[in-house]
Amino acid sequence: MLANNLNSPEIVTYHHAIESEQSSDLATIYQEKNISIWRRDLSIAVQRNLEVLMKSGREYRAAMTVSPQNAEAAINELLGCGNQNHALSKDIAELVDMFCVLF
Repeated sequence: MLANNLNSPEIVTYHHAIESEQSSDLATIYQEKNISIWRRDLSIAVQRNLEVLMKSGREYRAAMTVSPQNAEAAINELLGCGNQNHALSKDIAELVDMFCVLF
């Protein structure tokens, strides 16, 4: 069953799921939802970082335990970008932080 929330047209709700453009709606997973989906556009900087990585032909595989405090540095090290303000690393670190807050 699909229903649009009349108060917020960017939110789509299903019987056991919610899909939204707002990261704050991820917390609805605690309100009888099995999954919360965050639809978002990647920044131009993140898109460029991904393009460069894909063109490099290098494969990236990693399994690591990180915290919100060290995620960006760990991803920078994996990607080989040192301590630079790498947009992709910052974006992944933000996701790690959000996941840690939720769970």
